[in-house]
Amino acid sequence: MGAMRAAVEPGFVIKTLIPYNKTFGDNFKRGMVTSINPASNSVTLDNGETVPFTHLYIATGSKGPFPGKLTNPMSVSMEEGKSLYNGIVEQVEKADNIVLVGGGPVGVELAGEIATDYAGKKKVTLVHPHEKIAEIGRASCRERV
Repeated sequence: MGAMRAAVEPGFVIKTLIPYNKTFGDNFKRGMVTSINPASNSVTLDNGETVPFTHLYIATGSKGPFPGKLTNPMSVSMEEGKSLYNGIVEQVEKADNIVLVGGGPVGVELAGEIATDYAGKKKVTLVHPHEKIAEIGRASCRERV
């Protein structure tokens, strides 16, 4: 999604918040699946609508705090999302010394985005309790970091 870049680079948020209805047209349904009906190859949404399928892929997403992702994207408008990310951009722009707590993938990515965009202009400190950072994922990826 580019959320970490959107939290650092002014104007980048517009590239990350996708208007699904414009992208997918009638093939985008906003709602929650309340039941999967394998006998009829369909799912039922919380508004009662039934959506047929030939193949069903379950991609439930992930959870995480802002700015890694919008906390509750179903209740945040495009304008509210832009405003949230622009607020973080302003904070980063004003800061001289930034401390990031957490050396997981999001913390490492955000530290990298800030250090790249503001090379030599801001002090960026990453605090992590473990010997290795970005411990989620394949060992070969961690070793490269």
